[in-house]
Amino acid sequence: MTSLQLLEDVLDTELVNVALNGLTKAREPFIMGICAQKYLPKWERLCDDYIQEDTRKESTNNKRRGATNENLVLVNEMKKTKGKIFIKKGDNC
Repeated sequence: MTSLQLLEDVLDTELVNVALNGLTKAREPFIMGICAQKYLPKWERLCDDYIQEDTRKESTNNKRRGATNENLVLVNEMKKTKGKIFIKKGDNC
């Protein structure tokens, strides 16, 4: 290993450490997952993993927001129809 490769490895490791230390408290599970590995990933791998995690988290949040919006619509419809009785045509009640 040449001194240039060694320097690149050290810089890469330092870059990963600085990036992990700069993440917010909300990203703590991601940080703990990375730090639990035997070796820290290279910078490129860390970026890829972070983007994947961020995309997954955003997708999950969007699904939750969508479900919440659907629930709000249902609640509003229930409030509008409270006390009203609906009989469908063709029912033999």
